[in-house]
Amino acid sequence: MGWVKRAFDFEAGVFSNGLTPNVIEIFRCAAVSYFWRQSLAVPESASGLLLTVDPARRMSMPLGSAKEITYDAHAMDNERQAAEHEQGIIRAFVQASKRERFLGFLQNPKNRQKLTRSLSHFAWFDKRYATPVSEKVDPKSSLRERHDQRIENIYLLLTAKGAGATCWAMSEDSQIDGREIDLRAALRHVNGRQIGTILSCIPGRLGYFESEDVALILSR
Repeated sequence: MGWVKRAFDFEAGVFSNGLTPNVIEIFRCAAVSYFWRQSLAVPESASGLLLTVDPARRMSMPLGSAKEITYDAHAMDNERQAAEHEQGIIRAFVQASKRERFLGFLQNPKNRQKLTRSLSHFAWFDKRYATPVSEKVDPKSSLRERHDQRIENIYLLLTAKGAGATCWAMSEDSQIDGREIDLRAALRHVNGRQIGTILSCIPGRLGYFESEDVALILSR
C-alpha cells in the first residue's frame, strides 16, 4: 500500500534528524495516521494534522525530503471550544425565529463570515437576556479616563457574574475573531471602536456584545 511506504519514508527522515526515541515514536504515529488518512481522501483538517495553524500553538519541523508538516496538538480542542462558545451564544441569546439560521451559518466558514460581518448592526438578541450597559463614568474625568472607567465597569459586571480571565471572540475584526483571548484586553480592543463583536465568557450563560449601535451584557 502506497501510504505505508510514504510513512516509512517519513520515518527515515525523522531518524536523519537525530531525534530521541520518544519524539520519534510521536512522529511515527502521526505519520502513519496522516498518510493513511490521505489514502482515504480524508481532508487534512479532519485529521488534526494541519498545514497551517496558529503559529503560537504549533510544533513544526522540516523532515528530510518530505514537505513540512505542522502538527497542532490543540486543533481539536480549539474546534470543540469554538463550537461550545459560538453555538452556546446563539442557542441561549438569539431570538428563536433566527436561531436555526445562524446555527447553520457556523457549519461553513464562508457562511460564518456572513454572520460575523452582520455583527456591526446585529439586532436579533432576545431582549429578556440582553441588558444595555449603563454609562457610569465621572463626567469630570478626561476622555481617556472615561474610556478606562467604561472598560473596568464592564469587566467588573462580567466577573461578578462568573466570567474568568479569558473569553472566546466572535468578531468582524479578524485580528480577534475565533480566538480565546484575555477578557480585559478584549474589552479594551473592542470598546468604543464600533467593531461588531461577541465575547463569550461562559458558554450559553454569559457574554458581552458591542456593535456600532449598542453594548449589551448577555446573561441567563
